[in-house]
Amino acid sequence: MRVLGKMIPSNYEYFGPEQHNADMKNIVANTAESVRIIGQVKGHWDGELDAVVAMANKEVITEREDHSDYLYTADISNSTPTLHRIAKVIGFTSNTQTRIQMQRPGCNHCRHRDPAERYANPYRVQVLVALAPWEYGQCLFFNDTIVDKWQAGDVIYSEFHNIDHFTTNASWHTRPLLHIIGEPGESLKQLLAIKEKHIFQL
Repeated sequence: MRVLGKMIPSNYEYFGPEQHNADMKNIVANTAESVRIIGQVKGHWDGELDAVVAMANKEVITEREDHSDYLYTADISNSTPTLHRIAKVIGFTSNTQTRIQMQRPGCNHCRHRDPAERYANPYRVQVLVALAPWEYGQCLFFNDTIVDKWQAGDVIYSEFHNIDHFTTNASWHTRPLLHIIGEPGESLKQLLAIKEKHIFQL
């Protein structure tokens, strides 16, 4: 996986200040330092993921009105125990929500920032886990930093309430990510503090 630095031109320079928040010029600075691959999950979940994709193809998974380009599972703990266990292996303890985001080919999700209250009282963090290898045309954007070329199992951490982010899938393949938000245990807190990559073994 790679995290690229500033695009040329940057979003701010390209689109102009009228399409950005007043502080956009400040928040784009040093974004690459705030987007990190904290490790990689090692294991086998292809069977469970295939089952989820099959459900999506049958339109069993419902679309959220505010994310019309995604398909979500509401709760994967029963039908996909291996995928659900990833949150525990990474170091989440309680108050954890685990779901799969599947972005279909040709879909985008526009620039936004998560509500700050989602991560407070109690303190919570969010990560995205790549469930399949990167396909050409798939990108995640954090301000003006591009994340692409991920490997299956890569764990992406960012402060989603402090950084504007958006995503696009211009490939011919559905892009599955495991979305985890919850209270971090001490091991995960230490990992985030030391900024070293870790192998999470299922």
